[in-house]
Amino acid sequence: EEEDETEGEEREMERLSYKASRIPIPSEYRSLKCPVFITWEKVGSTPSDVFIRGKKGSMKPVELSNGLVDMALKAAGEDNDLMYLPIRENEVRRLRVVIEIPDHFESLFNLGDWKGGLHGIGIRFIDSIGTKYSGSLMPLETLTLSTSTP
Repeated sequence: EEEDETEGEEREMERLSYKASRIPIPSEYRSLKCPVFITWEKVGSTPSDVFIRGKKGSMKPVELSNGLVDMALKAAGEDNDLMYLPIRENEVRRLRVVIEIPDHFESLFNLGDWKGGLHGIGIRFIDSIGTKYSGSLMPLETLTLSTSTP
């Protein structure tokens, strides 16, 4: 039975890999290196019912031709992220992919200059024992933040 489950998971990743490899990338951008973020969204019973099924990204520049597919598979659950359950085969037909490529970075010194939905947030810090951390939120994620805070 465990073997059947493993085979099913492998088939799911093969289907997602195929779907991710079909993401159209114009030839002039395939060798472009840039940060990339992938979100798999599942459309519910109506077009307005959308659920995030997986999300992954990196500010470290990757080559789009390979990095996009790799990031899409990681977002689908290939890397066992605890935040999202792996995408199942029966969900694939109802998935759509959102690709975000941050392309303009600036430091803001006045909080009033920051606008949710327009600006993302990048954070880097080192803790007291020297461990480095970083994180980011894309502009669409910051729209939710800006509308939910007083």
